[in-house]
Amino acid sequence: MAARTTTAGVFLAILWGLTSAAQAQVGNTMLPPESLLNRHGLTRMWWGQATMNSGRDKLEYLTFDGERIYMQTSNGIVSAFDAENGKRLWATTVGAADRPNFPATFDDDWLFIINGASLYGVKKKNGDVLWELRLPGPPSASPSPSDKQIYVGLLDGSVYAFQMKKIVGEGLVRTRRASLKQGEFETSTSKIPTSIEGLHEDNLLPEWGFRSLLWRYKTSLRIVAPPVPVADRLLFVSENGTMYHVNRITRDLVYRFKTKAPLSAPLTMYKSSILLASEDLTLYSVDLARGGVRWQYIAGLPIQKQPLVVADEVFLMPSRGGMLRLSADKGDDPAVFWRQPLVDDVVSISPERVYATDSRNNLVLLARQTGAELGAVPLPRFSKHLQNTRNDRLYMATEAGLVIALCETSREFPFVHQDVDLQPVMPTFTPEGEAGGTPEATPPAPGNTEPESKPEAESKGEAEPKSEVEAKSDSES
Repeated sequence: MAARTTTAGVFLAILWGLTSAAQAQVGNTMLPPESLLNRHGLTRMWWGQATMNSGRDKLEYLTFDGERIYMQTSNGIVSAFDAENGKRLWATTVGAADRPNFPATFDDDWLFIINGASLYGVKKKNGDVLWELRLPGPPSASPSPSDKQIYVGLLDGSVYAFQMKKIVGEGLVRTRRASLKQGEFETSTSKIPTSIEGLHEDNLLPEWGFRSLLWRYKTSLRIVAPPVPVADRLLFVSENGTMYHVNRITRDLVYRFKTKAPLSAPLTMYKSSILLASEDLTLYSVDLARGGVRWQYIAGLPIQKQPLVVADEVFLMPSRGGMLRLSADKGDDPAVFWRQPLVDDVVSISPERVYATDSRNNLVLLARQTGAELGAVPLPRFSKHLQNTRNDRLYMATEAGLVIALCETSREFPFVHQDVDLQPVMPTFTPEGEAGGTPEATPPAPGNTEPESKPEAESKGEAEPKSEVEAKSDSES
C-alpha cells in the first residue's frame, strides 16, 4: 500500500509539472477576451488547469461545495481549487484509471468518490485518500452522506446503508478462548468496530468493510439517482417509475409514489416537498409527509435533467424543450412562468440574470424575470460547467481540464442562494456630523428570503399507503 501510494505521488508530481507547463503555454488563447466579457457586465475571476494526463485523460465532472471546486477526470485524478481566488490546493488519484465513476459528494470534512465498485473517503483539506469501502455490487449513482450514515444505490435495484460515524459501544462481541494452562475455556471481550470511521482507525478497511453495513432495501430495477436523506427518512427512485420513501433507521416502507414512465433525473427538495421529474412528460411536486401531489406541470417532453430550485423558483430543462421557469409553490403560476427555447441548461443565477448554455456552448444571458435574451458569449470549447445553485459565480471548463471562473463586474462578493447566513453584509456608516445612534440593519438581499409555505389542499396522486405486505415483498435484508 505504501509503495503504491509513493508511486502515485511521484506520478502526480510529474503530471503537476507538465500541467503547469501546459497552463503556461495555453496563456490567453482559449480564454474569452476580458473586453468581450466586460461588454456583458462580466469579468474573469481566475482560470486554472486540472492535473491530468492530456494524452489519454479527459475531464468528466465538476463539483462545488461552496468553498472549493473539485475536478474529476476519467483517469481517477481529482484536483481541488479555491472557488474565489483559483489557488490550486491539491491533486490526488482516487482508485484505478478508466473505471466507472460518478460526481463526488461531500460533508463538512470528507469528499466521497466512487471508483469502480469501491467507495473512497478523501479529506477535503488536503486530498489524502484515507479509506476504501468495497461495495456489494456495481453502483449506479453517487453516494449520499447524512449526519451518521452514507447510502449507495446499485444497478441491481438495491440501496445499501452504511454506518459512517462511530457510535458508543459499537461492535461489542464476546468471544471464548481455551486456556492451555488450566484446560478450560475463558470468556474475553473484544471490540470490533461497526462503523467506517472505527474500521479506518483500526486499519481494518477495506477487508472488514462489511461490518459497517446497516441494512439493504431491494427494488425491482436500478437506482437512477443518489438517495436523498431528509430527517429520519430516505427517498430514492427506481428506473421503473417509483419513488420509495422509507424510514432510514428501521428501513420500513412509509409510502411509494408511482409515475407512468421511467425516472431518470435526481430528486430535488423544496421546503416540505419533493420535485420529481418523470419521462411521462410531467414534473410532480409531492408532499414529503403524505405522498400526495401538491401540483403537477405537464412539460410535453421527457424530463431527464434534475429540476433546479433557487429561492422559490424552479428551472426545468425538458429534452429539446429549452428552459422553463416555474413557481416552486404553484407550478405554472402566470406571475412567474416563462419559457426560453434557445437554451438547454443553467450555469448560474444572479438577482437579475440567468446564465445558461445553448447547444453550441454559448454562454447566454437571460433576464431573470422575463426570460428575454440579453446577450451571448461564445465559449465553444467550454463544454463542461457547474449547475451552480449555491451562488451567482460561473464555473466552466473544457474536456482538457482548463477551467474559468466568471462573475458580474459589479459584485465583489458572491450572491448566496443557499446558506443565507453566509451572505456578506456590507457595513453602514453614519454621515459625519449626524447624531450617533444605531445604524439601520442592511435589508436582506432580494431572492434570499423564503416565505413560509401555505397549507396545500389535498391533491390527487398515485401515492400508496404503507403496507407491511408490500414492504416485505419490496425489501429484503
